[in-house]
Parts: sequence; structure tokens; C-alpha cells
Amino acid sequence: MHSLLPFASYRYDPFEASTSTIEKPPIEPLLDQITLDDEAGLYIYQTVQTTQTGEHKRMRGVVGILELTGSGAASLESSQSQTLPNSLPAEGWPEVTLLPHENTTSAYRSDRIPSKRPKNPVWLLDKTQAISQLISISEGDLVSRVTDSTGVHHRIWLLRQPALLREFQETARSLTLIVADGHHRLRAASSPDAPAGSRRLMCMITPSFEEGPTLATWARSYRPSEPRPDFEAELRSRFGLTLAADTNEARTLSADRPLIRIGKNLYVSNSIFSKIASDPELTDAELFESEIPFPFEPTRFHSDEDFFGLNAPNHTKDETFELLPRPIGIETVISRSISRRLLPAKTTRFYPKALPGLLLGEDIN
Repeated sequence: MHSLLPFASYRYDPFEASTSTIEKPPIEPLLDQITLDDEAGLYIYQTVQTTQTGEHKRMRGVVGILELTGSGAASLESSQSQTLPNSLPAEGWPEVTLLPHENTTSAYRSDRIPSKRPKNPVWLLDKTQAISQLISISEGDLVSRVTDSTGVHHRIWLLRQPALLREFQETARSLTLIVADGHHRLRAASSPDAPAGSRRLMCMITPSFEEGPTLATWARSYRPSEPRPDFEAELRSRFGLTLAADTNEARTLSADRPLIRIGKNLYVSNSIFSKIASDPELTDAELFESEIPFPFEPTRFHSDEDFFGLNAPNHTKDETFELLPRPIGIETVISRSISRRLLPAKTTRFYPKALPGLLLGEDIN
């Protein structure tokens, strides 16, 4: 079971702290730039971003302290646990009422034991309209507002009314929630090695659909397990790769086709697209990895922006190749989570995230 608890949050004051400090708070807090609310409550967190089409998209959620109160662990079956060598088994998930949607990997687990470094809240999704309806009738005190370096507007309201707080708490306790972001921290919090008190984590619950998150994707890098001089030709033949004219064309096509980078060449895949159309819940990464025509090893993950931008790795010195899958829909996230068919690790990237410096938590010592 889980509970949602009110708290009085520390935060960096936008009038005192820089935007970079609010986006990436230092491990040692800058106490002269921090303020604390004088009363405990729950927080309404709102973001407004401008989409690529010029529309304004609003997302709203409720933030509180997530307390893991159950002693039982869910036993989840996942085909990915058998197919990916660096996947962690799904058994031992901390809560049956908090459903993961993707696997975690051992490479990304060791640094998630709770520490002093400020983090974004664990992000949970409500697949019903219950939280959204409560947010729509909530009135609170505006306690902070800031525009981040990417142009996203963030606002926070503090809710203090006892009756409204109880209604949020009772509703959250009754819901089965889907984990959008924070799988590793939830696993770490349930570990026998976790520090005392680590079963209390700051969380944000948002709707899944209207006023919910935006989904992006992660680029996935691989290399042949053994030297393979003709691996580029093999990949081009196996996946029907067509060379993109330039980065702009590749960006345009990435909404409808998975992209593959080999060295400095950007290719568009045609065969993956035709096969995935027959099963909308299969992801590009699952199909790609199942049909790579030689033994391979995954190497790293990075953002779609890094895939296109100057930060993209230079692969001319080794045999690394990359896949940029298309983003999946929120419907697939929910369906795969409920059916326990966990997605491969690092399939989804939810945004915009709450700024960690605006919600430092209930304790900064």
C-alpha cells in the first residue's frame, strides 16, 4: 500500500537563486537562497510549454510525500528480464498498487539509493480522472513561479484546507498508480540496504491524458559482440535502411520512422515500421533488437536531442550503432503496465519534469 502525506517544502527562492541552481541544485544547499513554507500541505504543480506547433500545453499534478506502507512485494513477469542481459528481474517490486511500466537495468541502479542530491519527484500517473477532478476544484496560495532555461513555465500552489487534503489523500490511497519516472528509486527504497526513512519519497501524481505528460524517447547505442567489418552493410540490408539527406530531413521523418545512426550516417528504417504496424504495443527497440543479424551488446542511452545535436557520440572510431525509436503513446504505457508486459528499460522519457530546486523536500540536512 501507499499513502500521500502533506509536508512543508524547502525550495530555492527564484528571486535569490539562479535558474541553473533551481534546475540542478548543488549537493550542499545554499541556505541563504532557500525558503521554507510555514505550514504543511500538498502542492499543485503546473507547467506550461509551447509545443512544436506553437500551441500552449498545460500539465498539472499534485505533489506530496509518498510513504510506502505495504510489506508485500508484487511478483511481476516480464519477457524483457529474460532477453536483456542487463535487466533486473521484476520480482521484488515494492508495491502492488504502484505499477512499473518498464524494466530497470543494473547499470542504472547503483546510484539510485537515496542520497542528499536533490532529485525530481517520483512521477506517478493516474489512469482515471480522479486526481484531475480534485485539482480542478482546488484553490491554493501561489508560492513560486519560474521559467526554466528551455522556456517552460513552472508554478506551484500550496493547498492548506484540511478537508481538501483529506480528499486528496483518500483518493490517492485508493488508486492503482503507474510509475512514469522513478522506477530505480522505488526499487532502491525497498532494498534491505536502503537507509532508514528511505520509504518516504517526494512524488508527483498527474493525469495520464488531458493535462498529462508529454512522451519523448531515448536513443539506444549498441556494438557487435565481436569485430564485424561489414556490420553496416548487414544492418542496411536487414532493415531496409535509406540514407537521410540531412539532419533536418531525419528530424522530420523521426515522427513516423525509426532512425539508425552508423558512424556519421543517418538512416531511415522502412522494415521496422511495416512490422510494428501489425502490433501497436510492440516498440521499435523490441523489434530492432530481436532482428539484429549478429550478436550485440547495448552500450548506453541518451536523449533524442543528443542523437541529433552536437553532443551525439562520434562513432567513426569503433563499431557502435544507434537506434532512435519513435515515441510510444501513453495508451501503450498503461496497457503494458497493467498487463505486466514491462517495456524495455529506458523506453520512455516523460517531460516536462518538476524542477528539483523548487521542491527540495521536507528535509535538506
